[in-house]
Amino acid sequence: MAVPSTKISILMPVCNCERFVAEAIESILAQSYQEFEFIIVDDGSTDKSLDIIKFYAIRDKRIKLVSRPNTGIVGALNDGIAIAQGQYLARMDADDIAMPNRLDIQLNYLNSNRHLVGVGSYVELCDESGLGIWTYRMSSDAHCIENALLDGNAGILVHPATMFTMQAIQEIGGYHERWNWAEDFDFYLRLLEIGKLSNVPEVLLRYRQNSNSTNFTHSAAQRTLVLERVNIERKKLSMQPLDQLPGPSHVLAPGYLHLRWSEWALGDRRWKASFKHALISISCNVTTTFKVIKVILRVIWGCTKEYKREKWKISESA
Repeated sequence: MAVPSTKISILMPVCNCERFVAEAIESILAQSYQEFEFIIVDDGSTDKSLDIIKFYAIRDKRIKLVSRPNTGIVGALNDGIAIAQGQYLARMDADDIAMPNRLDIQLNYLNSNRHLVGVGSYVELCDESGLGIWTYRMSSDAHCIENALLDGNAGILVHPATMFTMQAIQEIGGYHERWNWAEDFDFYLRLLEIGKLSNVPEVLLRYRQNSNSTNFTHSAAQRTLVLERVNIERKKLSMQPLDQLPGPSHVLAPGYLHLRWSEWALGDRRWKASFKHALISISCNVTTTFKVIKVILRVIWGCTKEYKREKWKISESA
């Protein structure tokens, strides 16, 4: 178990997330490690998010609510850091779900690896309904993570699944407004100047994929900023600049986005999720209908094969 005397600050910015914020809050309050403060910064929500947060804040004194006009995520994060009292700071997003042992495991990981200034984890990608799509596994090796970041791979760490030492956050000066929409990538690069980063090789967060989230609505702006920021870092290290970032350079239309989720789910043997998002992609008039049908046929084949395998196990044990 985690050391009970160590206090963690959890920081969650919220802006118009009434559909999911209650589930996110409850996942933190249900943590196996209970010695924490939960800082929730409402960044000028115009829906019912603030009312939902207040409902929980009245009932649990560990919640510190900061309600403010909308200035964007960087300002919200820095306002939360300013009042945080923990030795460690865990990030959380208002539409995600923390696994019950997340804080416990990450705290122990950092305590056992004192050279680290921060740690992320594997995440389970899920759709808006909470249906699991795919388990995203990334390297735990600090050297591999550093190389990936210097190659412009911002996804080597999932921001809402991270925990950092407060000492490191204060040393680098928190988040920088200059890199808004890519503030996490800039944050990681500055942390690399004073320490190492890693990932716990275990799923500690259910990471909701939402076509209205920043990752999709500001994808082009994020890529431009990440490319600019990584080339600044590479120049400091006398490395050749990158012409482009890894991965697709264009924003996927909704139909193709659902097709990609369907293919991910298929690769993870998540038949229901794969079938669901293949059908959605068809309803979005995806032009590669043959590819969608191929995915659906593979789902049916996989389900049939798995059913026969389970039926064989039952007959063998009878």
